[in-house]
Amino acid sequence: MITNDQRQKDILNVCDIFNKENIDYIGTTFGEYSRYYDFTNEKIISAYQKLGLKDVNNALCVLSSGDHLFNLIASGIYNVDTFDCNRITEYYALGFKKSAIECLSYEQFLELFYSFGGELAQIKRISLEAEVIKNMPKKYQDFWTNFLNLRREYTCYPSVFELSLSTSNYLNGINYNNYLLTKSSYNCLRKNLAKAKITFNNIDIKEVPKILSTYDFIDFSNILMYYYNIFSEPKIENVQKFITTVYEKNLCSNGILKYCSGPNYKNNLLANQMVKNYGAPDILGIILNNPKEERYYIENEVSLVLRKN
Repeated sequence: MITNDQRQKDILNVCDIFNKENIDYIGTTFGEYSRYYDFTNEKIISAYQKLGLKDVNNALCVLSSGDHLFNLIASGIYNVDTFDCNRITEYYALGFKKSAIECLSYEQFLELFYSFGGELAQIKRISLEAEVIKNMPKKYQDFWTNFLNLRREYTCYPSVFELSLSTSNYLNGINYNNYLLTKSSYNCLRKNLAKAKITFNNIDIKEVPKILSTYDFIDFSNILMYYYNIFSEPKIENVQKFITTVYEKNLCSNGILKYCSGPNYKNNLLANQMVKNYGAPDILGIILNNPKEERYYIENEVSLVLRKN
């Protein structure tokens, strides 16, 4: 829960880190105050369909853009704990984006998140943003109101999306998320959100084993692809030990742990170039060679999964 003191700290830190006159300045990647992803870049809908989550009652997932959370709730999983080391993800996903889903029609939601061209589109987007902020809980409303007031000194069109890592990819947002595929699926999510119980843990992935709860389903998305930024000694053995600890401590009997997903480097030229240019690890390099491990290939992506049978 965000206390008044924490909210004020967050507002001041964001105003400081995201420099008043240079919004292009961003905080440390994977830091406490970093830009957020507006939509997922992972094919969540396909992964969840292949996994089969009909017997899942509770889940733990990274918060990030909120899309893992919203797809789980749209699937009828109402008890979801989330985590993220980036505090801004809570204000965005649980504050702005969740409130947008709750108070906007399907058509208005798409217009809000994809109207980035031209002055008239900007004016319409700002009007929709104001409607969303008006309807969100005060703890989130205060944050965004203060941020927009600050930006109003420097731009005619201040926007929540100024803190986004990138502008929305229309096809990714629509095609990767079950809740955005159709108007009926969007309305189903709106209905399910009223019954959902959501928590947020402002922790790094390494701290997940400290969570006392156990889950039917855990989704780490692609975080462990960046283990060289996460673990102080980025040895593959440390990553494998971490996965094993979560599997034993946080996963229920018959539970599913999707511990990593990302590009299938062997079949992806762009991903191979990332390895060469940035030293990004091959996702298949962190497999556990566990007989219970499963691999799900979805076009040029692969998900690594353990089932606790």
